[in-house]
Order: sequence, then structure tokens, then C-alpha cells
Amino acid sequence: MIEVGHALLICTLLLAPSPHAAHAQTTRPPAGSTVRTPQKDAAETVFAKTASKIVFLITRKSGEVHSRASGVILSADGYIATNYHALQGADAVEVRYFPDPDDLEDYQSFNGAKLLYADRARDIAVLKINSSALPFLKCSAGTGCEARVGEKVYAIGNPMGLSGTMSEGIVSGLRSVENEDVIQHTAPISPGSSGGALVDSSGALLGMNAWQVTAAQNLNFAISAKYLLAALALARQSTKAVSFPPDVTAAAEGEDKAWQASQPAVAALRGIANAIKECPVFISEVSPRDAKTKKYHGPLTGARVYFGPPINVVWDAIPSGSVRSPYAGWVEFTVPRRFWVPDDVYEKYKDDYSDVYKQMLFKPTPSLKIRYEFDVGPGGLQLTRTLERDENEPEWKDARSDLCWDQAAQNGQTAKP
Repeated sequence: MIEVGHALLICTLLLAPSPHAAHAQTTRPPAGSTVRTPQKDAAETVFAKTASKIVFLITRKSGEVHSRASGVILSADGYIATNYHALQGADAVEVRYFPDPDDLEDYQSFNGAKLLYADRARDIAVLKINSSALPFLKCSAGTGCEARVGEKVYAIGNPMGLSGTMSEGIVSGLRSVENEDVIQHTAPISPGSSGGALVDSSGALLGMNAWQVTAAQNLNFAISAKYLLAALALARQSTKAVSFPPDVTAAAEGEDKAWQASQPAVAALRGIANAIKECPVFISEVSPRDAKTKKYHGPLTGARVYFGPPINVVWDAIPSGSVRSPYAGWVEFTVPRRFWVPDDVYEKYKDDYSDVYKQMLFKPTPSLKIRYEFDVGPGGLQLTRTLERDENEPEWKDARSDLCWDQAAQNGQTAKP
């Protein structure tokens, strides 16, 4: 964040006249030459054409602010597309329209927006406000809403509640996710960008920004504009508004039933986490032979590796999209490790120890991260993968052992493998 004092100082320096200005001579262009007027940058032009066609959404629940998001104006008579998840859980929404994107203090507020279309699967919702002369975004007649890999694009929305923000990138891929066409792009987006527009260099609508992969860099995704236009057509045919919150739909009711039917499996998952918390310290003796080289490196009488007890045990069950197992569950925890040899044993055999064991003695041994993944559903709880990694390593690898925590995971299953 720039401090106010620093900001004022910078402005002062930029506006102060040059000490040489009084002595500068005025020069004129040669006779017959053409004076070129500065042209606006493409990004400036796009912003000027499109920023007023994006609205700022503030959702509320029981009168309190619930979330902030963005919306794309799709028609002059007040139809606005946003993400389903931006409205989820709210009981009211305020729509703020900025006629002049350069004046963020001047906006028109609409509090009576009707929700006319809600598609949980495609993450699209369409609102209707009482207006008849709004500027709106539309697809290019030449491309028919289709994006091209490599073309320059701009994301416009309200990331982190910052109204009228634009970022630049390119289309980095065209994907299909669960039978829905999405646009992968590199224009930075953040929470609050949801429901904002992705436009091309002419200001034509390509899609609606929806989500990003936070564990990676520049993996941002927008829903193709063709789905927005299809949703608009259905919203126009609607004769009855969808009640807030938009969770109460047939899809949501079906999900609730699946969740209720999966409760025994969820209880088993919780039981596994609790059993892991009770696992004691495990002590392993060091083999007198190096596991890799098979060379004898001296008797290690008294050498031990201590594992555990487990700490930071966490678990959860989240929707998976699978019909057979509608939820995916996991248990993750840390196992502290410590290599130890009594002083008298070390002094007696230190010249025989391999470098590996000397490093283990004099450097902290990294803790072990373990993760169990499960299918969770009405059919029960089934362990699908066991993973582990050193805490200072980024990659998980498959693992299997017969220690206390592994036994807890195996014994806690309720479904047949």
C-alpha cells in the first residue's frame, strides 16, 4: 500500500516545473511537416468502451454484507449476468451502475434486482433491474463470441471490492470442464472479479470470469459468452423470479439428499481422524546396513528414529461431482520425526557411520506429511490413495505402511474395496 505522504510527494515532483523550463526555447516543426497527435493506448480505448458495462454487486444476508462481486450488463433493459456462486447464500443484492468509469463516486444503485435465472451446474445467474437505457456488452459479429488462443484479452471487474479494475493478458487455452467450454487466460483476477467480463482487444464480449487455480500462476478461467446469451434468452422467458437465496433449487435439494445419505460415511471419516490423533509414538531401529548401498556401516546399537505422535490432524468432505461417490474426503496430518543415538554409542562408532546418518544427527529431521483420500457417499467410505511427503518437499508420492495411522485409515472404511 502506498502511504499518503509518499503519494503526495510523488505527485508534487511530477507537477513541479523543471528548473530549466524558464530558459528553454520554443521550437516549431519544420514547414510542411505533419504534427501527430498522441493516440490512446489500446487498453485505454477498451476500458473507455467497456468499463461502464460492468456493474458492482454487493450481496447481503440478514442485512449484513455477504460478498462483493461483479456483473456483466447483457441488454439495455437491465439483464445482468453474474456467477451463481456470487449470489449463493445471500438473501438480497444491490447492483451499482457507474455511468462514468472515471468517476467512481458517481453511481446509480438498484436494490430491487430480480433473480430470473440460476444455473448451479454452469455457475451462471441472471438478474433483472428496472432500467431501459443501459450500455451493454455484446459479442463480435465476426467471431460469434469465440476466443482464439494467443489473442490479447482484458478482464474487467471489481477484484477485492476495487471498482472498475482492468487487467491484461492473453488467451492461453480453450478447455472443456465437465462438458462446459471455458476460456483459460492470463489476465489477473481475484476474489470479487467473479461475474466480471473477459473482452477482446475491440471490447467485444468473450466470456465471464468465474474462477482461478490459486495453487498455480496465471491459471484463470472464464465461462464462454455463448452460455451467457443462452441464459439471457431463458431469463427473458421466465415469468417468475427465483427466490433468494438461490440454493433452494432442485439440484440443491438433490445434493442435500445425497449429503444426508452420506452422513454415515462422513461420520466414519471423522472417526478415522480421531483415531489418528490417538496414535502413540512409533520407534524404529536403524538397520546396521545402509538401505541403498547395502554396505555395512558399523553396529548401531541404540540408534532409533522416533515417529509421532501425529499433530495438526485435519479432515473434510467436499463435493466431487461423481454420481457413485458424490463427495471426496481426506484426512491430512503431520508426523514429527527425530533421529537419536545415545552419546556413548555415537562416540564408539562415529567413524563407522555413513554420511547420511551423520547428517540426520546434526540436522533437524523434516517432519512427514501424510494424506489419506477417500470416496464418500451413500455407499460408504472407501480409501482410494495414501500419500506422503517430507514437509520441505512440494510433491506427494504414493505410500503404504502398517503403522498405527495406516491401520486407522484401513479399519475405518465402511465400503468394500
